[in-house]
Amino acid sequence: MSNSITFNGVRIEVQGSASNISIRNGNVTIGGSVVKTGLSGDVRVVWDGPLASLDCDGSAVIHGTVSSSINAGNSATVTGDVHGDVNAGNSVSCQKVGGSIQAGGSVKVG
Repeated sequence: MSNSITFNGVRIEVQGSASNISIRNGNVTIGGSVVKTGLSGDVRVVWDGPLASLDCDGSAVIHGTVSSSINAGNSATVTGDVHGDVNAGNSVSCQKVGGSIQAGGSVKVG
């Protein structure tokens, strides 16, 4: 199974099941392995496929379902469900949420 992650216009194909993703301090880590370093500015993340969890400094767009939680420094947009919590510095938009939502801006569910 192949998934992909795009950050600031750079796309990487990820083989196997989606694991935890972290984008902090300019470093992208997938399943504990660093796949990209040296990113700067507001790093915008787009993930295509099912995802375990996401922790990032900037905005996140997930085209799929998140089986755990999302922590985004800016906005979080999910086309599917989030089975855990969503914490975003700005807006949140998703289908169903299994946990709680904390947002600094607007919230749209459903």
